[in-house]
Amino acid sequence: MAEKMGKDGWAYNVKHAYNFSRLLVLIAAALYGTNFACVKILDTHIDIAAGAAIRFGLAALATSPFLFLDPSSSPLPPSSRLKACALGFEVGVWNAAGYLAQAIGLETTTACKSAFVCSLAVVVVPLLDFAAGGKRLTKTTVVGCAMAMMGVGILEMPTDIDFHSL
Repeated sequence: MAEKMGKDGWAYNVKHAYNFSRLLVLIAAALYGTNFACVKILDTHIDIAAGAAIRFGLAALATSPFLFLDPSSSPLPPSSRLKACALGFEVGVWNAAGYLAQAIGLETTTACKSAFVCSLAVVVVPLLDFAAGGKRLTKTTVVGCAMAMMGVGILEMPTDIDFHSL
């Protein structure tokens, strides 16, 4: 097995790191893939607001130990810690808004369609990056975005359309 020396002086197994990173991607994909079905099931049993409160309450509980760390052990100055907390709060607000929009949308569509439409975030990110002046769009990106949008359009069309009469 190939071992390399890390920056910290510790040797690590390259194959193990490669397999571990692939396992983490698999777990992330599984969590993302089951998210919509779980939210749809949750919304059939309890109110959307109660579901959001439970979900974000558990997330707050999971991250709350970080609030009680000794501030003197942090490498960040106090002003940076405060700014990080404010930015983290903003991310939480946007995340909550997205979750609530998703849960409300799931009342009128299937979990499969919702997951597919929401996966278009991958397409939207390069477009937002371009709009913000960060990067220019390549031909590959433009073609990929157009194909993804057409695919969503086709999948979202009503099923009772008679193409022979067109």
